[in-house]
Parts: sequence; structure tokens; C-alpha cells
Amino acid sequence: MLTWWFQRRIFVGRGLREGLVDNLKYSLFWIVLLATKFSFSYFLQIKPMINPTKQMLRLRDIKYEWHQFFSNSNRVAVGFLWLPVVLIYLMDIQIWYSIYSSITGAAVGLFDHLGEIRNMQQLRLRFQFFAIAIQFNLMPEEQLLNARGTLRSKFNNAVRRLKLRYGLGRPYKKLGSNQVEAHKFALIWNEIINIFREEDIISDREVELLELPPNTWNVRVVRWPCFLLCNELLHALSQAQELVDAPDKWLWYKTCKHEYRRCAVIEAYDYVKHLLLRIIKVNSEEHSIVTTFFQENLIETE
Repeated sequence: MLTWWFQRRIFVGRGLREGLVDNLKYSLFWIVLLATKFSFSYFLQIKPMINPTKQMLRLRDIKYEWHQFFSNSNRVAVGFLWLPVVLIYLMDIQIWYSIYSSITGAAVGLFDHLGEIRNMQQLRLRFQFFAIAIQFNLMPEEQLLNARGTLRSKFNNAVRRLKLRYGLGRPYKKLGSNQVEAHKFALIWNEIINIFREEDIISDREVELLELPPNTWNVRVVRWPCFLLCNELLHALSQAQELVDAPDKWLWYKTCKHEYRRCAVIEAYDYVKHLLLRIIKVNSEEHSIVTTFFQENLIETE
């Protein structure tokens, strides 16, 4: 019966109708709206006017200052009394539609988390939690079926998911370039960016800024997108100039407090190391000096 009710009467677009749940939601919206409209009109407009209307119709021998179209009757006065009620009754459905559409839109946006990330700074803060949430939620189906934990573990799992959704928790596991989870996240994220480009939502320049480049030079950290690492090297250099008299361990501790800054420094260090070892002739004295230098000045990432 519900399928027949939502079935189109024309052939064009007959197989393109919305799902049953969406149709029920749409019908429920209008049922609630019309119920509110009729309830408001009856209890607050029509019902309070019934007794005054009866009393006016019972009055006799009333002399009006204007011309009477119906002698010995108060029909014109009753008509003028009911005229605002009729006009409001015909117009208030637009008012109720505006109210309920605003409430429905706000609820949909709230549950779909629309507008939570409003600028680039918030995106940079939430991107790491997004990466952790992907590897936390996109688990193999067999692993989900076999995960039979206690009630407490399931509750902690739900709380952790909620924190990751709203960006309140901390990454429970760091993503490293030697981990399978980082590779999975890079594949998923790059696929999302490629789909955005195919749909012409973003440009080629934005693709270069958003995609995760492949780890081809054995970088020890995750190669985050360029928009996350912008100016991080400059901040690290300025921080090093400010703490020029401080010990190296303290400087590295201050740098590691910012995850993207730490990754940018290690990535730049590995790039320079790779380039120098490639452009200098192998089995030469310079090559051995540079190799010894990098071995003695290995950066501790953990």
C-alpha cells in the first residue's frame, strides 16, 4: 500500500523515486505540520470565536452607523469579525512551514555534523583525529564479527568513538610510515581526493595540496598533505633561533609537542639525507663523510 501511495502516476522517472524511509520521513513532516496548523487554528482561533458569534447573531434591534445590507441581522459584523481569522487560517501554513523546516534543517545539520569544520585551522586540528578514526572504524568485517568483548570494553569503545568523532580524544596509536594502517589511510584519502577531482569539486592545484604523497624515499613519518605542513619548517627554525642556548633535547621536546611540525622536520631531514647521498658519488671520500655525519646525528623520533 505504501509503495502504491508513493508510486508516480507518469512513466518518466518512475524508477527514480526515493526510498520508503525517506518518503515516510517526508510524510511525517507534513503530518506534523498540518496537525500543528489545524490544532492551532481550532483551539486558538476558531473555538474562541464560536460563543461571541452566537451572541452577536442573537442580538436584535441594533442600529448601525453604516449602511445595513441585511436588515435586522448582524451577519456583516460577524463577517468582519471572522475576516482576520480566515486570512490568518489561509496564511499561517507558510509560517508553520518556515518554523518546521528550520527545525528540521537544524536537526539534519546537527546529526550530519555540517559546519563543524569552518576554516583551515580547524581542519588541521581535526585531520589527525580523522586519520585515527578511519583506522579505528574501518575494520575488516571478520574482525568486527569476532570482536566479542565485555560490556565494559564495548562501553569504552563507544566512548572512544564519540571522542574521535568530536575531536576530544587523543590518538590512541600513532600512524607511522612502516605501519599498514597508514598505508590504508593514504589509499582511502587519496581515493576521496580523486573522486572530488573527477566530480570537478576541486582543482588540480588543490589536489596537490590535499593528497598524501607516496612514501618513496623511506621517510620515517607519515607524509601528511601539504596544507597541513605549511610554514611548519619556518616555525621550527624560528623556534630553534629562540632556543639557541637551550639543550638539543629540550628543543626537540618543544618541536615534538606539535605533531605536524615534528613530521615536517623529520621529513625534511630524510629528504636532505636522501638527496645528498644520491648526488654525491658513491665510494668517494665525501660520500663516506656525509654517511658518517648522518649516522652520528640521527634524529630520535620516539
